[in-house]
Amino acid sequence: MALSACNAVLNPSFETGTLKPWFSSAVNVAKVTSGTSAYSGEYYLNLQTAVGNRGNTISQHLKHLKPHEKYDFSVQVQVPSPSGSEYCSVYVYMGRNATIGAIASTQLFDLEEWTALTGTYTAKRSDDILNIVVACDSEDSSVTGNVLIDDVNFTGREIEEKIANDMRLMVYFAIAKLYYKIIALVKIERIIVVHRKSLPVRQLRIVGGLRELAVPGFELKTEVHPLVESLEYFNNCMYPRLSQILLLSSNINIYRIPAELFKKALHAPDYAKLGLVCITLSHRMNQSGHNPDSKSLEKNFYNYRGHVIRSLNNDLHMIKKRDSHRVLTGILTLLLLDAQQGISQHWRYHMEGVRGLITLRGGMHKVAVQFAAMPIVLCYVFLAVNGDTASPASDMLITSIPADEIYLVIKQFGGNGFAFQMCPMSLFVEIMNINRIRARASIAGLMEEGFVEDD
Repeated sequence: MALSACNAVLNPSFETGTLKPWFSSAVNVAKVTSGTSAYSGEYYLNLQTAVGNRGNTISQHLKHLKPHEKYDFSVQVQVPSPSGSEYCSVYVYMGRNATIGAIASTQLFDLEEWTALTGTYTAKRSDDILNIVVACDSEDSSVTGNVLIDDVNFTGREIEEKIANDMRLMVYFAIAKLYYKIIALVKIERIIVVHRKSLPVRQLRIVGGLRELAVPGFELKTEVHPLVESLEYFNNCMYPRLSQILLLSSNINIYRIPAELFKKALHAPDYAKLGLVCITLSHRMNQSGHNPDSKSLEKNFYNYRGHVIRSLNNDLHMIKKRDSHRVLTGILTLLLLDAQQGISQHWRYHMEGVRGLITLRGGMHKVAVQFAAMPIVLCYVFLAVNGDTASPASDMLITSIPADEIYLVIKQFGGNGFAFQMCPMSLFVEIMNINRIRARASIAGLMEEGFVEDD
């Protein structure tokens, strides 16, 4: 799995079907459209130019940039047919000064052909505004033109370089250990790294009067490699956006993954540690939309997901492990991963499995009092209630869970900054009550009559 840098642009391919968080320089000139004309995915942006051969702009506030870091920019642009313009221009810049913040520009003469516009930019501040300006030139100044925009990327290089440097250091450290005896016996004045399959016949030689040691250059690939990449991606790409929730109030469950926790995770079962790999791969796939480059990400995702399932099944068949905290977490992680990728058509089986394991341990009220298990129970309750909200009244999970257990868990533990924080506890309880009323009415055959009895 090769790590890609974070795309600082939100809704880069307009796959949400809306313009937000982009905004335009004029009203009703930026239209998000679906169709086969899209460069990737289903949607693209159709930006109309202004009369008088003047341009219009779409902009987006970019956050969490790293000052002095170099960023790569790319966008796909196209002039649709028919067009009353001789040519169209695209100009991209950062900030409020189009000259100082210039990133890239091009002129489009061909119709119905996607053109890649690329450039680089060194960030000057942590928050800035990305601007894409389009204008079309025509002999008739009353004519407006159109330019299609898709797949906008503004990615930093630091993560890729940091991972590469870290891995090189690990490689050279291993090489140093391998050649320790040679280095200890002979004074080496220069070490060269040979990037080819075979080393020179004489690895220790004198070149230009210096004792030179030739060592192999190779890429270190171990099971730790994807975990390191996932940790870096989460802390640098996912956490900054999750941390926006902290602007509303504190939340003990949103934090950067510290090195100490990562070291402990190395000794965890595959379904626990590879869950993070799957989460970051899923995020990267969703960020890239339907870009052809995401095929390799999808292949890796299903590969690691397979490892998670096999590892989870192994512990489920062991009596001493099947009802452990880790197994419960592994099942819920698999459920969330499948739901995010839209591949879990039977999410209730996961939920019922967790419910059965919790029952084996004496019920939610007994499991929740254990600190390590409390987040698991809260996550289970949150998924059960919200899952039922979008389920038919005749097929709801809430009917199989004792109401008093849920109320007790919510009352005692729901205020610890977990999932209920984005939804006031009183409102969350009312949502659960509505689900129960729907289920009871369905059982009584009252839903078809349009009558719901007061609870």
